[in-house]
Amino acid sequence: ALSFKEDFKDPESIVFHLYARIPDDMNCLSNNNVYRVVTTSQGEVYLATFGGGLNQLVSMNGEGGAVFKSYTVKNGLPSDILLSVEEDDTGSLWISTENGLSKFIPSEQRFENYNERDFGGKIRFEEGTSLNLSSSTILFGTSRGVLYFEPEHIKKSNYVPSIILGTLKISNQEVVPGVSGSLLRQSLNNTEHLVLSHKENIVTLSFAALDMIYPENIRYAYRLRGFDKEWNYVDRQRTATYTNLPKGEYVFQVKSTNSDGVWVENERSLRITIQPSFWETAWAMAIYILAFLLILFSGVYILFTIYRLKHEVSVEQQVSDIKLRFFTNISHELRTPLTLIAGPVEYVLKNKTLPDDVREQLHVVERNTDRMLRLVNQILDFRKIQKNKMKLRIEQIDIVPFVRHIMDNFESLAEEHHIDFVFESEMPSLKLWVDADKLEKIVFNLLSNAFKYTPQGKMITLFIHENEHNVAIGVQDQGIGISESKKASLFVRFENLLDKNLFNQQSSGIGLSLVKELVELHKATIRVDSKEGEGSCFTVEFLKGKEHYTENVEFILSDSVEMRPEEVEEPVQGHEEKRNESKTMLLVEDNLELRFFLRSIFISNFNVIEAVNGAEGLDKALKFVPDIIISDIMMPEKDGITMTEDLRANMATSHIPVVLLTAKTDMDSKLEGMELGVEDYITKPFSATYLKARVENILTQRVKLQQLYCANLMNIQPVPEEEQQTQPEMSSHDRKFMEKLTELMEKNMDNGDLIVDDLVQELAVSRSVFFKKLKTLTGLAPIEFIKEMRVKRAAQLIESGDYNMTQIAYMVGINDPRYFSKCFKQRFGMTPTEYKENAKNKR
Repeated sequence: ALSFKEDFKDPESIVFHLYARIPDDMNCLSNNNVYRVVTTSQGEVYLATFGGGLNQLVSMNGEGGAVFKSYTVKNGLPSDILLSVEEDDTGSLWISTENGLSKFIPSEQRFENYNERDFGGKIRFEEGTSLNLSSSTILFGTSRGVLYFEPEHIKKSNYVPSIILGTLKISNQEVVPGVSGSLLRQSLNNTEHLVLSHKENIVTLSFAALDMIYPENIRYAYRLRGFDKEWNYVDRQRTATYTNLPKGEYVFQVKSTNSDGVWVENERSLRITIQPSFWETAWAMAIYILAFLLILFSGVYILFTIYRLKHEVSVEQQVSDIKLRFFTNISHELRTPLTLIAGPVEYVLKNKTLPDDVREQLHVVERNTDRMLRLVNQILDFRKIQKNKMKLRIEQIDIVPFVRHIMDNFESLAEEHHIDFVFESEMPSLKLWVDADKLEKIVFNLLSNAFKYTPQGKMITLFIHENEHNVAIGVQDQGIGISESKKASLFVRFENLLDKNLFNQQSSGIGLSLVKELVELHKATIRVDSKEGEGSCFTVEFLKGKEHYTENVEFILSDSVEMRPEEVEEPVQGHEEKRNESKTMLLVEDNLELRFFLRSIFISNFNVIEAVNGAEGLDKALKFVPDIIISDIMMPEKDGITMTEDLRANMATSHIPVVLLTAKTDMDSKLEGMELGVEDYITKPFSATYLKARVENILTQRVKLQQLYCANLMNIQPVPEEEQQTQPEMSSHDRKFMEKLTELMEKNMDNGDLIVDDLVQELAVSRSVFFKKLKTLTGLAPIEFIKEMRVKRAAQLIESGDYNMTQIAYMVGINDPRYFSKCFKQRFGMTPTEYKENAKNKR
């Protein structure tokens, strides 16, 4: 469509506006084919389109933008294909269509349609052929000539036909009213409310308008309120079908035109209810709610139960931890008293003149002390396992002699209780990768447990069996056995197999629990076969090889495995105790009785100084500079580790050997001490003989160090590489001290006025500390050290052959040639001249 202003004067000034159909735009033209445009007496513009119905221009802005409203079949037109349009004197529009003539009344927004019945026969209107004569006559061109009429004489019937509802079909099956089981008790037309189940949701309804005059001209429209958004105009169709209707309440509405095509108010309604399935009913909702509440309650109950159980487990774990922590603390405290028992007993037993009855009583004390120590170690081991601090030290051992040695500890007990104690093994030797210490505890606990519950006259068998992939070590007894109720808690800590054992022996309640933990650390398994009244058999199966161990273990390579050596390290021969007469020992121990015991051991050979804690020990070490220090670790104010760190950091005390005594048995604690450079780390309770032997050997090593340092001064006669590997190493602090001292001597080698005080001042230490440290490291007094350095440098200069004897004497700070010759001969056993000739001959 085009438009332009009417008051144009120049055709070139005409402004055209193009209007076209735009998809999905309801305010544009409904079709681009416009056959007729008419402006009414009211100034309204209507356009007859071919396929888009009647369009009305609603508004237009200053820029030519227009808004259109369309009228189609849905609004009452007989067809959307319009051919022409004319206005009559009343303002109504007469429209020729492909399906007859239609009258549009703008004020009522209503159409009245006319067809061949009104024209006396079938006619077809021509495109765009119409005319409104001044005589109020309207002409339309048709296929049969011109149709003309006076609009005021043409009237439509206002008859309102009633609508009846015909048949009902469910899933395309007709429902017969009144039949047993039928949905309809009476005809559909007499039914006001139709109730259907959720399965009967495919519905077809038929209807008809009662107008007997030209019923074929009647057109229908229907909708299902609650499902359809708009009326469905279906022309002459008299059925409505709906599929898959969801549950809910609906109203079926149908209306029609009369036989003149006039839409009349004859709407008919039918209520339809689609019932929900059982799972969508109120009862089902109630069940869902109840089920949800039940699940919610069950979930809350389960969570509460889990929380309660966790709380109980947590409380039980806390109680267990408190018990274990208490036992651990007690165990640490017991180590010192055990030392004070075991040490003196061992010392007294060495007396060959003891009466037999006294010796026997002392052996009883010794055995029970060992037993207490094992119990203490079990508690400490269990604590370490709980804290994940237990680390296996795996080595290959011959388990046959190893297990037999453990068996020896129970021979006297077997004899005392008249129990046959038997060892079984198919082979005399069998290698296995295990932690020897942990294996001993496993076997010892199993044997101890067997002896507790085996009556007199019965048998206990310790056996070793080799299978294809594993090695089994077991203990079988003919004891009282284990009931089924006790098996579940067999390996639970602080639990006993029976309320009372046969020999009233005390039980810590952690023996078997510790066994299980140690077995699992080895990636092994433990099996129990027991029948009440007949006995029990505990079998531990170890895997062969070492590939199954994780990276957290430490492998130890050794040619042989020591059992439990009764012999202690003996001091190196050739150094009598009298050599220690001038030696000073510092004892640092907070326990008065243990300190007194240690003093009694060493007082005959050492000048003993005592300190009650690490702070006092450090002060006395700086004051007296002892030859050796023996210290406890766990002390008030300052512990042994901290004291050792301070000693090693101080130039005056860094050379002093330190031996630490402790109740801590774990490898990490030992490594911590050894990393500080301590000479030994001895656990309580300890053997007094062993401790004395270690002190002797440490001091002997110090003598070797003196010889090594003295021999290496000025590198006159280098120690062979093979011998160096067997010599003790110098600590880093001592090496720094000697390097600085040697550097000072090098700078002052030609200074004949050099005295000891000059070196003391340069090294920033006291004269007494310097004397003690130098004497300890080299075995030489300061004056002797200076002379040794000068003479050895002279020997080097003589060997070079570049200087005469007088020059050499002055170069090494000895201004008197005679005194130089005397000192040289004392050191090397020959005069400088003889040394020179001897050096030439060696070349």
